[in-house]
Amino acid sequence: MRQLASLTWKEWRESQAYLWIGLGVFLGLPLIGGLQYILSGHRNFGITTGPWVASFGGVLAIFIAVGSTCRDLSGRIEDFWRSRPVGVVRWLVPKYAVGLSISLACCIIPRVSEAMINRWPGDEVRNALDTEFRVLPF
Repeated sequence: MRQLASLTWKEWRESQAYLWIGLGVFLGLPLIGGLQYILSGHRNFGITTGPWVASFGGVLAIFIAVGSTCRDLSGRIEDFWRSRPVGVVRWLVPKYAVGLSISLACCIIPRVSEAMINRWPGDEVRNALDTEFRVLPF
């Protein structure tokens, strides 16, 4: 168990940048868009994170998977891992778990933030999925 915890901690330390990049894109860019909306003369501040998450969530997951796996398969680091008594499953499970948790956090936190920010006085809490996918006028 100690070996698994150590590998998970190593993966978390190496993959934190993906969390901050994902939140910067999925939450930071819509916040900038909301500020631009306010500066253009509108009264209510609101953000739309759904298109960002739907469009680039899979791309982020691929970047996380490729980045965390390829990092350990280059040159001297590969030789180091071959010299250790770590099986393939114990090597990949922490990578998968940390990558999945970062991907989910980068997709869920902006959506929850959108639902919390897009409340206006006098209105009920707006359903983010309903307002996002409403195409027809009825």
